[in-house]
Amino acid sequence: MKPKRSNKKNLLSEKNLTKGKQTYFPHRLILIVLIAFLACSREKHISQEAYKKEQAGKKAEALFDYTRALEINPDYAFANKRVGFILSESPESQDVAIHHLEIARRESETDMEVTMKLFESYLLNGEFAKLKKLRGELSVGLDLQTFQLLDDIYNCMLKKDEAKNTAKKIQISFEAQYAKLFYRSWAACYEIAELPEKAEEIKSKYRNAD
Repeated sequence: MKPKRSNKKNLLSEKNLTKGKQTYFPHRLILIVLIAFLACSREKHISQEAYKKEQAGKKAEALFDYTRALEINPDYAFANKRVGFILSESPESQDVAIHHLEIARRESETDMEVTMKLFESYLLNGEFAKLKKLRGELSVGLDLQTFQLLDDIYNCMLKKDEAKNTAKKIQISFEAQYAKLFYRSWAACYEIAELPEKAEEIKSKYRNAD
């Protein structure tokens, strides 16, 4: 009879241990979810404050704060997008801008603003292999007027001997959707075509719009 008591005791011990595990794991899961939520909330809050600074013209401060958000989550789409937009304003930082824009597009494929800015950065940086692939994707995702304008700018930059004819052709598309996102390449096309007045007109219209 004594061995039976021992077996019963062992069974009870195993049952209690299992019960302990069942209680332990849900609490651990809740803790993990809570930590992840707080981290996510923090990066969003930092990025929201950074965006306010960016809108107020404090782009250096905004860039610093976006970088802080990316230290928490390097894949955070919004922060990568804004860093890419700010850095794309300078020819010297196009490589880094492209890096952030590519992450933003990977994490948020439906954000057409990111795609358009990436198109321009590829174009200005001479990354024509990537540009050709992206151009094919845009042909089915954009309104006809905007795609035609992009295609003309693309041809203007690649076929500089035909730039004057191309530049005259695209003057009619001044109000194309998303134009503010690629005005630098648009202005560059006019400069190649030796139309500095038109280039300055585009810059003046869109310089502070992105």
